[in-house]
Amino acid sequence: MRSSALPRDEFLDRLTTAELVARLEAWKADRDTVRYAASAAWARAVEDRIAAIEDRLAARHEALGIVPKPEPAGACAW
Repeated sequence: MRSSALPRDEFLDRLTTAELVARLEAWKADRDTVRYAASAAWARAVEDRIAAIEDRLAARHEALGIVPKPEPAGACAW
């Protein structure tokens, strides 16, 4: 019997914060691949995944009362 895939939001909700961060880093690393550079559709898909994970992490932080500190003007994000 084949199991049905979970909707993306429900799947992301089941991951721990550490798993979300690991997936975020993996998707960000995909930005350096040939496939990303060669395919606009793949690049959009990667950026959509990154945005979805970042949104989920932001929602978790907000629920915990964690507010990220704004970066000072002119700061380099290395």
